[in-house]
Amino acid sequence: MKTFRARVLDPRTIIPAVIAFGLLGAVLAVGDPAKVWALTMRAGWPAIALVGGLTVPYLAARGLVWRQLLAQQGARVPMPTFLVAFAAGEFAKDLPGGAYVEDYLLSRASVPVAKSVTATTALSALEAIFALPFVLVWGVPGWPWLRPAIEAILAAYVVMIALLWFLTGAGNAQSRRTHSGALQPALHSVQGFLKEARHLVAWRTIRENLLPTAVYCGIVLFDILLLGRTVGARGLGVREAAVVFGFITLSLVLLPIPTSLGVTEASGVGALVAFGASPAEAVAILLLLRVLLTGTTMFLTGLVMLSLWGRLPRDLSAAAHEGESPRADEHAIVPATTCNECRVDP
Repeated sequence: MKTFRARVLDPRTIIPAVIAFGLLGAVLAVGDPAKVWALTMRAGWPAIALVGGLTVPYLAARGLVWRQLLAQQGARVPMPTFLVAFAAGEFAKDLPGGAYVEDYLLSRASVPVAKSVTATTALSALEAIFALPFVLVWGVPGWPWLRPAIEAILAAYVVMIALLWFLTGAGNAQSRRTHSGALQPALHSVQGFLKEARHLVAWRTIRENLLPTAVYCGIVLFDILLLGRTVGARGLGVREAAVVFGFITLSLVLLPIPTSLGVTEASGVGALVAFGASPAEAVAILLLLRVLLTGTTMFLTGLVMLSLWGRLPRDLSAAAHEGESPRADEHAIVPATTCNECRVDP
């Protein structure tokens, strides 16, 4: 078990933290802090209450999708264990690797890591499927490079997945001989992930989960629109809010940056300014979204964890309390594309 100091000094913690705070610093430098503060103070209690209240169906829909993706792979989890694992993941999702806290907790409840990680990654893929048309069809003004860049990144992911599928293919003895040694453990882990992913690469996955995905993504889209009008951003309509949401989502899902903190703000501010918002307005919108949506999420999920903690299996509650690092598992893999937050997660 790592000590607290060892965890803090771990490069896997330091590097994402440096990236996150660097991006946040750059975002804050774009807008005049005094103007940003004045604009955020325009958010009255009705707007705050509406964003906070909509966080309940937002979390419910996200939890429903994740549970259905687990069930589609044959993973049956008792409801108290599922709720605590999901709540812990939502609570910690903005921390480095926080999106996979839920996967580790489920692994302590005898759910293979490959199944839960596959479900978490599939959830991000569904978010990208929902967001992609907004960006490709409407685009961002003055960004002619955006569509070719997205197409190139998607093509690169397809090639990478196809290559990994070939290298880890069952019965491919030549592949095992060629990559024996140092690469073999990594390829074996990838094989476990791809094996589980086959259960979700189906029309059924989209048919059964796209509607609840659209519900919670639509809530974030509405939050952006509401907060934009609250701070007085002119020209921010439904279409513009949809593209901003889509660009944030694709940035979180497609870019291999191990944190959503800072990425959400930087990508969102860039898109909002391109649509005509002032830098101060754009920063104010994203900061309000971060504080209200993330703050309400942490409050609600914290209540869930506290209320159900006593009903957890002993090994699961002990693992969560001690904060152990996930142990190596022959089926475990953290994909290159992480959830990060939404993902739509601010």
